[in-house]
Amino acid sequence: MKTDSVSRNSNRCGLLGALLVALLLTSFGGGLLVSPLHHASAASPAALLRQGPDVLSGVVFTKTVIYAATLADAGAACQASTTTTVVAAAGDTVYYCYTISNASDQPVTLQTLFDDNGAAVVNWAPGAVLAPGETILPAVATGLVRPVTVPANATTDIIARAQWTVEQAGVLYLVESQAATTIDIVAPQVEAVLTVNGVSTTCPTTTGFAAPIANNAYGIANYCLTLRNRGNITLTNHLVSIPALGIVEGALVATLTPVQSSVGTQTISITHASLFQPSAAWTAALSQTVQHAALTVSAFVTSTDATGRLGASAVSVAKVTGSNGNYPGHPLLCRTTRPMFPRFRGRRFARIEHLLLCRHPEHQRHFGDKPHCPAHHS
Repeated sequence: MKTDSVSRNSNRCGLLGALLVALLLTSFGGGLLVSPLHHASAASPAALLRQGPDVLSGVVFTKTVIYAATLADAGAACQASTTTTVVAAAGDTVYYCYTISNASDQPVTLQTLFDDNGAAVVNWAPGAVLAPGETILPAVATGLVRPVTVPANATTDIIARAQWTVEQAGVLYLVESQAATTIDIVAPQVEAVLTVNGVSTTCPTTTGFAAPIANNAYGIANYCLTLRNRGNITLTNHLVSIPALGIVEGALVATLTPVQSSVGTQTISITHASLFQPSAAWTAALSQTVQHAALTVSAFVTSTDATGRLGASAVSVAKVTGSNGNYPGHPLLCRTTRPMFPRFRGRRFARIEHLLLCRHPEHQRHFGDKPHCPAHHS
């Protein structure tokens, strides 16, 4: 019984103490009175009652966000930045920049800077004094330039406002940044389709082409590269490489708006006759005489926005085939006077009288420039 009585008395004391603290807080208009530099950094933002961007007259806290190639570049760019919105894709690194100035007539003590829903960015307890008229600019060394990497699974904009615990004349305030920052998440995506056939006036729809033989040579293969913007950001600059056709980083400027956009152009088709020349003279190589009996042609495309920073890549493949011969490169038709390959008898061609050779270096070394049909065995 005595133990229960002591416990009840202890509970009453704890309750009275809590009520007394609440009464003191209310009496001072919501301000939390502390002795100067009294472990303010230990207080969480939620425990502070006086907060807002203009809660402390003359003290201005700003937060901006930028993109920079490196942390060192961000240090210089942050000091001149006024932007609160940046466009970024998943995996990109952007930088938050923090600036605080004191235009009041009293010094203030800066303690803990919070961001990202309460995470501590810097903790300067027992505090750094900011005299009247002074400003602290963002710098890498002080932690006021902060890299943030966009999560790989980010699909919605990231909006955040920073808060800084500031003490003046024994009162602790939570000064919010003047505006929230926004990381505008985008997802660049480009689709590339390489098609081929023998028709030169239109863009083909097939990704395979059997080149016919005409005038003792394979025919002409005409390629078409179609680019389509499948993302949610406009793509402007395009680099095209098709090594098999001799195209290496061919540049092309063409504005492609997102596929869901109702304005602008979302798709372009590029052929050897496209009007992108002469600025994209490489397009002439999209029409070529077939030089090989079997050729796989791969197109590599990288498309970026106007800044060249945000972009995507794609690959597409087309295949060209021709009649087989001893030397599949640089074909030349040769006529023989006797049947070849008797194993083909009974099929569509019982007698083969045409055999593909080529002016291959190996052929020239053995036979010179004169066409020759070496003997074959069944």
